[in-house]
Amino acid sequence: MSANGAIAIAPPRGAEEASASSRFHFIDDVEIENLPPLAWLVEDIIPERGLAVLYGQPETGKSFAALAIAFSIATGRPFFSQVVHQGPVIYVAAEGSAGLGQRVGAWKRSAEWYDRAGVQFLTEPVDLSDIESVSAFASAVRTLLDPPRLIVFDTLARSLVGGDENSSQDVGVLIHHASLLQQKLKVAVLFIHHTRKDGETERGSSALRGAADVMIRCDREKGSQLITLVCDKAKDAPHFPDITLELVPVADSCALITANGSLAATDPLRTPNSLLALRSLHEGAPLDEGLPTALWLKVSGLKERTFYIERKKLLVWGYVSRPDPKRGKPNFVTPRGQEAITANCNLTA
Repeated sequence: MSANGAIAIAPPRGAEEASASSRFHFIDDVEIENLPPLAWLVEDIIPERGLAVLYGQPETGKSFAALAIAFSIATGRPFFSQVVHQGPVIYVAAEGSAGLGQRVGAWKRSAEWYDRAGVQFLTEPVDLSDIESVSAFASAVRTLLDPPRLIVFDTLARSLVGGDENSSQDVGVLIHHASLLQQKLKVAVLFIHHTRKDGETERGSSALRGAADVMIRCDREKGSQLITLVCDKAKDAPHFPDITLELVPVADSCALITANGSLAATDPLRTPNSLLALRSLHEGAPLDEGLPTALWLKVSGLKERTFYIERKKLLVWGYVSRPDPKRGKPNFVTPRGQEAITANCNLTA
């Protein structure tokens, strides 16, 4: 009985605890066994709504690899034979836009992509150490007509404006804010990061490795055009096999291609079939008319598979252009291709 004579009714036993924990939902072992399997944004490489880190020394091709991942997802094209789940991508180029346009153009040219691909760029950093900055960024992303499936932060250091990458506390805040973006925006996050001086491990606090679903090391020997992507950690799946790529000149920049011999990093006109394909296009029609691909194949005299390999090389290296990608539209020998034919006029195909 209370002091004023009224009878006090005590709350049911455990009611306060139940109210406090109502936001938690427990599932038993049978339910957890029946949860959906791990879904992939890039098969065996980047999980849906996961946290991935691509790291390496300077000039190892990290940004080229990140752009290839971004554009593969945006266009739905496989990432070097790995199937992707297509969707828009946001690429935060926190270190600025210098050279970015040329790299994008090189990817499009090498992939024969002549339209918008679905990648949105932000050429200023997002401070992931500051919740107001994170909230403002998330609000801006929500205004986009097509929600992204992946957000790339290039680089982690420039995205930690107000923090220290060597501090486990500061990196913990960054990870927490990245997790908020993953949950609220239903996206995967990919950080581009640097290695320590030894080139073997990522720079900064180990808290990043502890939180990441996937760690991908980008290796490149000095003076080599070969780049290898190595799975250094995979939390919930087997490590994917090493992916070896070649960085080749394309237009005013470079692009990555599969290092399997079908597209050599050396000048394609050093091989007889490439020179034959180029010459057959040059001689098969006036320069201002070009040839549709099917007719070019016919006049080249090459086997179909060989022809398409050589055609790809010539397009990537800028010897041939196809301004209109629609079926039946012509291929043209570029001025560079004409110069190459003249320079090789003393060679037999």
